[in-house]
Amino acid sequence: MRSAKRIIAIVLSLIMLASVSAFASAAIVSPAKSSIVYSDSLLVSVKVSDAENIRVTVYEKKDSRQIEIVNDKGIAEKRTQYFSVDVKDFTEDDIALIAAGRLLDDNNEPILLSTGAAVKRYTDFTVGEAETFKNEIGISFYTKQLSDVKPGLYRVKVELLDGDGLVKSVSSHIVAVKEKELAPQEDVLSGQQNAVTVIQNLLKSIFK
Repeated sequence: MRSAKRIIAIVLSLIMLASVSAFASAAIVSPAKSSIVYSDSLLVSVKVSDAENIRVTVYEKKDSRQIEIVNDKGIAEKRTQYFSVDVKDFTEDDIALIAAGRLLDDNNEPILLSTGAAVKRYTDFTVGEAETFKNEIGISFYTKQLSDVKPGLYRVKVELLDGDGLVKSVSSHIVAVKEKELAPQEDVLSGQQNAVTVIQNLLKSIFK
């Protein structure tokens, strides 16, 4: 709790110190692009400059397979079953490859992850409801903490809206959420390090 209060205080200080340089209208600060989070929660933070409206949606990307079941009439039929992506062995480079959306390389060969598996496309399922945020000051931040997040692959999508609610532009970040126990030994203090990462990302987004 004390660390969280310290983070909030620092973030507020950064907002007060924000320069008047030109910024992108909306930028995802957290989670970082193609990153890995060792936690059961996910911090979503978007910097919004100018008088803009945004819509933020969080998705869990799920894998699928065909299963055979017997229906009420005793007839076997195939159905698609969806399940969380196994990200246990994913690296940040793997996540970047998935985010790129390419399945084949320039030689028309499958693009492989570090695990040896081919890059594949997943199906997005919304996590909660999409939220709209309206900024009426120079710079502000949309922030939400998602709790009880299960291990898997997630996508944070931010849509910049015009006055009629139509989408002007879209940006998204993909992040892998892993169990805390899988954190590298050097990341024992991962909570504090994650806080530092968030602050660094805020600094980069504000002063660029």
